[in-house]
Amino acid sequence: MTACKKRFFVVAFITLVAGCSTGARHTNEPSQSAADASTQSGRSSGGTPNVAQEAPLPPGLPRPEPSLPGVGVAAPSLPSQIDTGDMVGFATSTAPPRTTTTVPVPPVHCMLSDGEYFEPGSPFLNSTAEERLTALIGPMVDIQSIRVEGRTDWRNSEAYNLTLSQARSNAVAAVLARLVDRSVAISSIGLGEVGANQGSPTTAEMASDRRVDLFIVATFPAGTSC
Repeated sequence: MTACKKRFFVVAFITLVAGCSTGARHTNEPSQSAADASTQSGRSSGGTPNVAQEAPLPPGLPRPEPSLPGVGVAAPSLPSQIDTGDMVGFATSTAPPRTTTTVPVPPVHCMLSDGEYFEPGSPFLNSTAEERLTALIGPMVDIQSIRVEGRTDWRNSEAYNLTLSQARSNAVAAVLARLVDRSVAISSIGLGEVGANQGSPTTAEMASDRRVDLFIVATFPAGTSC
């Protein structure tokens, strides 16, 4: 083989090898570009490269919410005010207001005989009456009220007995008003022969009819009495 032919074959071989290399390079470039595009798309969307994408849903079907582990579903918001008008089976009631019951204090009954406090047949108190009343009222505390009632026996006329009983009741009430506080309520009434023994009463019975009754609402210390 001549030198000219050898040179021809060498040039042809080099040209063939170069052409094959260029074709292979052009063949691999699209695949590399596609891979780079996939990687770039995954990075721009925040995902991971080479992760399969979700298939599109059929028209009209809502897309389900993604469920992530450890993430709870938010509770629905409640209204600030609840209307209980339509509730069935729930009784709404309010406690009744507390009331304070005041138990009345029963009055203490004291009897003042006319022989100890009055002159016979007289509406005036004797000399020891005020001293007796002072000793009677002195131990009492927290006096709230005093009711004074004058009484007589059945003798004499009804009008006379009524007038005498009222005068005696007023005389006792006047002394009591000086012995107690002004806030104490004092009342005076004459009942005459109302409730007195009738017919043929004994001397002791008629003596018990002639009296002045005191009904006192107060506190008596232990060991004291009328």
